[in-house]
Amino acid sequence: MSASFTARAALRTYSAPAMTVLLVYCAARRAYDPTMSDRVMTVGSVMINVRDLDKQTAFWGAVLGSDIAQEIPGQFVWFEPQHSGGVMVALQAVERATEGPRRLHLDAMVSDVASARDRIIELGGSHLDDREMGGFRWTVMADPEHNEFCISASH
Repeated sequence: MSASFTARAALRTYSAPAMTVLLVYCAARRAYDPTMSDRVMTVGSVMINVRDLDKQTAFWGAVLGSDIAQEIPGQFVWFEPQHSGGVMVALQAVERATEGPRRLHLDAMVSDVASARDRIIELGGSHLDDREMGGFRWTVMADPEHNEFCISASH
């Protein structure tokens, strides 16, 4: 059985927990740009570079409420998608922390922002900022290696 088949099977069968990774950009672009009607690729995972793979695996597994779907020991970890059709969050071990502007982050929905913020901090993450724009509010968090991600109330 191929890794691709295994990932597709997992995507069809996993149920949604409280936190759901959002992929709004692709959906919005597809709605407004008719040239996007033919899919060129399908996102399989969102990769986060980490220095301490074991610590980050424990952190992200607990925050996402997901089990490990696949791993290459010491190098990569892929978590089960959170819901049918969902995208996997994955970790890649790197020697140095990513420097400069963050080019990728996760946007996630939670049922209770304050509870989620407190649990993330308890797991070793940190609260960076609370933001609002046009009536939309979100909280900027960071994992133990300062990779930023945002949480907001479920809509």
